[in-house]
Amino acid sequence: MHDRAPVCVLQVCYAGGMIETGNRDELAFLLVASLVVLAFVAHLHGPGLSSVERLAMLGAVGGALEGEGASEMGEVLEELPIPVCPFVQSSDIRVFEFGDEPLRGVYGPLEFSKQITLLPGTYTVRAFSYDQAHGREHKVAKEYEQWYLDIYLTGTKLATLGPTRDLADGLTLTRSFDTFTDSLALPNGANEIIVRHAHPMRRDNSVVPRCVVFERQ
Repeated sequence: MHDRAPVCVLQVCYAGGMIETGNRDELAFLLVASLVVLAFVAHLHGPGLSSVERLAMLGAVGGALEGEGASEMGEVLEELPIPVCPFVQSSDIRVFEFGDEPLRGVYGPLEFSKQITLLPGTYTVRAFSYDQAHGREHKVAKEYEQWYLDIYLTGTKLATLGPTRDLADGLTLTRSFDTFTDSLALPNGANEIIVRHAHPMRRDNSVVPRCVVFERQ
């Protein structure tokens, strides 16, 4: 059998299963194009290439393409760090957290409730919200990412605060610190709070109500 010269297509060379690549950023495109051309070469030479050789040529391209795709996909699916609540609890500051599940317009959940204990007094009420996702930085029309805070005592609504400010667009991670009020009077205290989406009939407007803080004056 005569030695066969390497087959070079679009600056990607294949010889005995070895692959030499140039610019890594163009590798995915080059491999796809090479796969098509090599399939044509295998068909054109017909009897000149055994079925095993044809499969080896195509397998080399397919395996390299799969490896490159897995690498790129791993970068895309890398987990994003979860923001933590920035408030610190003390004797006069009560912090209530709601986890990291977002409120979602239309699809829900539309609200979360939490049993609490607030002593009688006058409070400054603040909130921390965020939203983040791969690809969010490319979306410029994610509106209505806002929520209200309802305050209850034994089933009776005492106040509704908010909504929070709409979160900024064009960012993978966007955060908001809101001061609802600095003079919430609770003469008998409170024992439940509910965070609820401000625009339940709007789409594409997820927001995480990470935590709320009550500071007694």
